[in-house]
Amino acid sequence: MERNVIFRPAYNRPEMLQLSIDHEIEARHIAGIQQNEYLTYFLLEYDAPKKVLEIAHSYPFAAKYRYRKRWWRPPAKRRYGITRNLLQGMKEGFRKARNHAIVIEDDILLHYSFFQYVKKLQSLPDLKNYSVLLALGSNENGDCSAISIAHHDYSPLAPVINKAFWKKYLKQFSNFRYYQNRNKTIIKLNQKYHSYWKNGYKFKDSKTYNNHDGLINRLVDAAFIEDGMVVVTPEVSRQIHIGVYGLNTKGMLIPGNDYSERLQNLKKIIADNRLNEYTKSTILSFNGFSPQLESWNGRLFIKQ
Repeated sequence: MERNVIFRPAYNRPEMLQLSIDHEIEARHIAGIQQNEYLTYFLLEYDAPKKVLEIAHSYPFAAKYRYRKRWWRPPAKRRYGITRNLLQGMKEGFRKARNHAIVIEDDILLHYSFFQYVKKLQSLPDLKNYSVLLALGSNENGDCSAISIAHHDYSPLAPVINKAFWKKYLKQFSNFRYYQNRNKTIIKLNQKYHSYWKNGYKFKDSKTYNNHDGLINRLVDAAFIEDGMVVVTPEVSRQIHIGVYGLNTKGMLIPGNDYSERLQNLKKIIADNRLNEYTKSTILSFNGFSPQLESWNGRLFIKQ
């Protein structure tokens, strides 16, 4: 059966994963998403705790489960990280996708209007040639009906990735040459697109942002310059990021004596918009959904 795909990477944050799934359930219900519209791939890290596996297997929609083996990157014993996990999942899942895939990491909460937003975007005749539809907004106090195609900055926060973009630009990097030596791969990529440096190509050095997010950020530039594929950015976000702690974010664990207490505390912290109290990050901000979304009329227009 041909249907679109959701990728759900997860490791060791069960409270966040459960809440992320709860929000997806609500967003699906609001938009009337049918069971056969999406197939979800859970991309579970090696050594994920039992509670995470339990939550993943309680997911109420069609799903496949991929468990990463204990791969290490020599010479130091370091995990490949989410980059390998996600790109390997894409290599399998995109083959089954009709035209797009959505990446929902375990620390992302979809707004209840998320799937309505995605459906509306894909119905707009001027947006057929896109690389990525973003859920991260540019102005949380802006117009929730406004979208922009003027910029092409990729965001990993619930992006909708076009299968045509993946097939032409991203698929070729789902290999161990990239996973084992990201720096070398990015050097070659920058050299390949050197003529684009003056036309909007980002991150010209190889050490900055060379994981999968940085790779995709460079590739959306190339797709825009070569094929006119646009990145669509809403003024107002359709997701929030709750990853106050994790691999790349230093922060405090959610308080509570057990999973149930931590889940309830996390819900209250989010409802009170207090996530920023639980992180040490000076770069990222963890704010709630914009109240502007409550007045969205279901329309979208491209803001010039």
